[in-house]
Amino acid sequence: MDVEEFYKNDAFPDTQARMQYYERFAFTLAKRALDQLDLTGTTHLTTTTCTGFYAPGLDHQLIRHYGLPGSIERTNVGFMGCYAAINALKLARHIVRSEPQAKVLVLNLELCTLHLKPTGTLEEILSFAIFADGCAASIVSAQPAGIEIESFHSDVLPETEDLITWRVGNQGFDMHLSGKVPGAIANNLPLVMNTLLGGYTRSDIAHWAIHPGGRTVLDAVRTGAELEEHQLTESREVLRKFGNMSSATIMFVLQTMLSNAKSRGQA
Repeated sequence: MDVEEFYKNDAFPDTQARMQYYERFAFTLAKRALDQLDLTGTTHLTTTTCTGFYAPGLDHQLIRHYGLPGSIERTNVGFMGCYAAINALKLARHIVRSEPQAKVLVLNLELCTLHLKPTGTLEEILSFAIFADGCAASIVSAQPAGIEIESFHSDVLPETEDLITWRVGNQGFDMHLSGKVPGAIANNLPLVMNTLLGGYTRSDIAHWAIHPGGRTVLDAVRTGAELEEHQLTESREVLRKFGNMSSATIMFVLQTMLSNAKSRGQA
C-alpha cells in the first residue's frame, strides 16, 4: 500500500526521486534482516541490488551502524537482477576457500516496487504484478553449519538475451519481461540438464532451490528439468507469500528449505 502517496496519477516520480527514496529506505530494510545475525568477526561484505544506487552506499552505512572494521573488504554485485544472489554466493565461496578464516556477510536487497510506472503493455503490467520488495542476509564461512556450498555451474541459454532487459529510464528503471521466457526455459533446459547435473541423477538431489520468477516460469522449469511438482514446493511457497524479490528471492527459498528440514527433524 502506498501510504506516503509516492505514486500519483499523472505525476509519477522521475528516476532521481526514486533513487532518493531508495537511499532513504534501503538501510531500514537491511537492518531488519541484519539484526537477526551475529556479525562478530565479519571480514568481508558483499551486497547485491539492481533497484537502486547511491554513494557513499549502503555498505558504508552498515559498517558505521554495526561497528564493522574499517578494513572490511567490500564488493557490490550491481544490476545483475535475480541472478545476483548466486554470483554473491559464488564470490563468497571463493573468498572462504582462499581464506578459511574469512566470514563473509552477504546482503541481497531490492526495492522493486520503486519502478512502477504508467504503461499500456501487458508485459510490463505482468512484471509489476509479480515483483516485490525484499531483503535477505546470510553468512558464508568455513564453519560446519547450514548449507554447504560445494560447487557452481552456469549456462547461458542461446538467443534469450532480449527476453528480459532492465535499463535506466526517465521514470525509474524500465523492465521488459517477454512472455516468451517460459517457453525458452522449457525448450532449452533439456539441452543443458546433463551438464548442470554434473554426473548426478535427478533422484540424487533431495532439494531443488528454483528461483520463483513467476508461476509460469516455475511450470517451465518443472517441464524442462523433468521435475516432480513436490520438488518445487518451497519455490512456490516463497512466490505465493512474497512475490519475486529479484536477488533476494532465492535466499528466501533456501531459508524455507532449512526451516522445513528443521521442522521435520532433518537439520
